Amino acid sequence: MASETAVKTSALTYRHNGSFRLSGINMEVRPGEFFGIAGPNGCGKTTLLRLLSGALVPLEGEVELCGKAPSAMSARECARIMAFLPAEMAVSYDFTVKEIAVMGRAPHARWWKDYSSQDYAAAQETLCALGLAAALEKPINALSSGERRKVFIAQAICQQPKVLLLDEPTSHLDLKCQIDTFSLLAALAKKSGTTIVAVSHDIAMLMRYCDRILLLKTGSMAACGTPEEAITAGIMRTVYGVETQLLRGEDGEPQLFLKKPQKSL
Repeated sequence: MASETAVKTSALTYRHNGSFRLSGINMEVRPGEFFGIAGPNGCGKTTLLRLLSGALVPLEGEVELCGKAPSAMSARECARIMAFLPAEMAVSYDFTVKEIAVMGRAPHARWWKDYSSQDYAAAQETLCALGLAAALEKPINALSSGERRKVFIAQAICQQPKVLLLDEPTSHLDLKCQIDTFSLLAALAKKSGTTIVAVSHDIAMLMRYCDRILLLKTGSMAACGTPEEAITAGIMRTVYGVETQLLRGEDGEPQLFLKKPQKSL
């Protein structure tokens, strides 16, 4: 029987350098859900994502991906279930854009065979959807940082994981590319059932595209729920120390506005 939970943590705790502590993280993400994680710098967002990926081992508590702990999976099995895109990536060799993207098919390819024409077609389709049709044969290091970011997103999508973990997926991207990328991810979650967990500082994008949002503050859960439940003026004041106002746009969707700070005398 398939697990009804794609990502689950139970009383998750992690300590770094004897000072920073991520504690009491209990979360469940359903298959096909687009789940956002936000919070101030240093609150534990990336640490949580790395714990989910198995790159870090919790001090206490448990992590499950599709009903199984990352530590209990082989590397190949884990790669078929989960893809993790860190906030920064670099490539030492000048592979082409298409070559980088098709590497996402590695967990599904037989070790003695090259990538198939279907693998390359899937890579090209994903790259084109991210606006990189003109860059397929370009060396990866000839691209801008934003374009490289989109190539690695394409690689992660081509992996066809059940769970996709993304750390700041739209960093270095302009506004149009941010919208296109979040739209593509939301469509991927809805159409293919891929579970997406994305860390982002862009509250507006998370509110627009995510099914639910988790807000962290100093290593603890401050709020978790639908965008309207998790992003309120009171919670934003508590978590970020800023004054905000929630209004509804013409489409009825809630939008967050930052109030101008009063000038000090």
